[in-house]
Amino acid sequence: MVIGDASPGLARSVLLGLPAPWRRDRIEYSDAEPSTLLDRTRLQADALRVLALVPEAADRFWVGLASFDLTLAPLAYVCGVAPLGGRRGVVSWARLREGLGPDSPRFLERVIKEVTHELGHAAGLVHCVVHDCVMRASIRPDEMDLKRVDYCPYCEEALRAALVGAGG
Repeated sequence: MVIGDASPGLARSVLLGLPAPWRRDRIEYSDAEPSTLLDRTRLQADALRVLALVPEAADRFWVGLASFDLTLAPLAYVCGVAPLGGRRGVVSWARLREGLGPDSPRFLERVIKEVTHELGHAAGLVHCVVHDCVMRASIRPDEMDLKRVDYCPYCEEALRAALVGAGG
């Protein structure tokens, strides 16, 4: 789901780059006005308020993709958030260009990794200790460059079990 002025082209590229089982063929657009969510002093939106714009559904997983910066107390910023097993999440690409040139392919890769990571949380996966697993925690955007775009064998097995158990 695209929230605000996030690029539909970026959303389509992310959708096509997601690993199984997340590949889908449909993008939806939120009609919510994100400017009402922005803290004018910080130029950020509370991640949980943005997450509230993402539909809750028992039969599918949702990720909102936003261009504006997110915060989640006590953190100064977050690139994404998803409640464990909550079947939804939100990702901001506002900081994912840090340290990259304007046309770097690593930017798209970072967004795909963050969406894949948050979908993992939405399915019930916790952070992983495997150094290159997409479920490993990342504090800074450049740490995402060390991860693969998919799950390690342990997380993949846990994801498969979670999806079977959740009917999804």
